[in-house]
Amino acid sequence: MVIASIPNLSQLPALWHRIIRHPADSNLGRFDRSGVHPTSYRSIQKWFAAANLKVREVTPIIPKRAQSVYGVMGRLSAGWLASEFILVGVKLQADRDTRDRSRT
Repeated sequence: MVIASIPNLSQLPALWHRIIRHPADSNLGRFDRSGVHPTSYRSIQKWFAAANLKVREVTPIIPKRAQSVYGVMGRLSAGWLASEFILVGVKLQADRDTRDRSRT
């Protein structure tokens, strides 16, 4: 099992900083300068799959200031409101049929 904490660069304040070209965010998206990979749910699934893992659970961490909006809008708003996501990955098991065929 793997537990990963992924910062949400799509959170509204982070998006706003990129839109207004805030100097602190000028290197986001450039791993060689920021040390941060821009991520999406799809890219995280690919990273987990490359490590022979499957995403089993995703938990958004909603800041206190956004909890009332999240309460009204629900999980659909998590991508904009969460400051980070906690992901649980589990190891993929080889298909039993594939293992059985390899023995014969």
